[in-house]
Amino acid sequence: MSHMRVDEVRGLLPDLEELRPLLDRVIATSAPDPERRWSTAGELETVGSRVVRLDEVEEGIPAAVERVRAELMALYAAVTAALRALERGDRREAADAFLRAGEAEERVWRMERAEAWALAAYKAVEGERDRRPGALALRRAARAARGRGRLPDAAARYEEAYGVALASGDVEGAVTAAIGRGNVDVDRGLWSRAGGWYRRALELLGEEPSGPTPDRWHAYQNLSIVARRAGDLEESRAWLVRAEEVARTLGDEAALVEVENGWGMWALVSDDAREAERRFRRALAAATDPKSLVTVSVNLGHALLAQGRTVEAGEAGRDAEVEALRAGVVVKLPEVYRLLGEVAAVRGHADAFVFHERALEIIEAWALPAWERAETLEAYARLAERDGDEELARARRREADALRRELSTEEDHGAPPPHEERAP
Repeated sequence: MSHMRVDEVRGLLPDLEELRPLLDRVIATSAPDPERRWSTAGELETVGSRVVRLDEVEEGIPAAVERVRAELMALYAAVTAALRALERGDRREAADAFLRAGEAEERVWRMERAEAWALAAYKAVEGERDRRPGALALRRAARAARGRGRLPDAAARYEEAYGVALASGDVEGAVTAAIGRGNVDVDRGLWSRAGGWYRRALELLGEEPSGPTPDRWHAYQNLSIVARRAGDLEESRAWLVRAEEVARTLGDEAALVEVENGWGMWALVSDDAREAERRFRRALAAATDPKSLVTVSVNLGHALLAQGRTVEAGEAGRDAEVEALRAGVVVKLPEVYRLLGEVAAVRGHADAFVFHERALEIIEAWALPAWERAETLEAYARLAERDGDEELARARRREADALRRELSTEEDHGAPPPHEERAP
């Protein structure tokens, strides 16, 4: 009996929003082709060549429909609550309801809709004397725009939110906006400017006896990334120590996973791949969020690859792929496939480029940010150089450079390596 593959289903189904949950189910329940799994072709398999298990897809339809129904009910309830609030003149409550709708969209990576709801929240409180709710709505709209890769909009909104929060005496809101604004510069590769925004956030935190807060460890962690990118490993280490102290004081397990991952990255750049492996394994043992699990598994793969343990590195990459598919976080697959492409190249597969091609397809299909495409193109160029295909390498690098220029007009830009974490 012939097997239907994910690519066949994607090619046949029309691009309708109503079918997105079904396609997610097709992907999540797919399996490696048993006839190819242990072959050379199996080592190069990506999500598109996985076998569709229609029985499991069909079994999951009632649950998928119920999930969509629940999402729609929650959305309509939020809108109704917003309209009721507006009717009685409570514009702030209306904005809160719109933001709840946006949060639901953001959880399933519908960033365009999340942005629309955040802007609706902003309109609801526009002109109000208390401008803090408006600043919150602007920050959410900025975050959604960043998720869509629309960095100029994200930067402008974070800056406006920062100014509004400061004028309103909202130190916490200004700190969050400053960190968000720094994250946009990280996406652009503007490391020194990002560091300036993170330091500004810390200066604001220093004005109040706020003690340990999530924003503090975020700023410390991000400054560690900036210092590491600048090659100052001692400063990077000092910021990581402070981030870990705050995370432990808060008892924030998710933060500690991020910090442990940061230590692993620091060790990897310090050419201590064994210590990096130890740190990543500790982070994996504590991680519960699917996106964190995928990211740390990929980083573990790079640490294993740096030790020449290619088989284990590939296994780490496949573990990351399985988690991304199981949890429905397809948006994490490009970084998985960049790792698997590097592993395949080291193992001598002439067709290792298929992983980068698949990553580019996913970036296009899921409308992922431009920096994700740029990183993939740069990884593709390195692979082509390894294979001696200078023409292909130049073409891919030209594409990546053009994207980088779109993201930034500054001269201190540079792509993070393929295993780099994004600023949280």
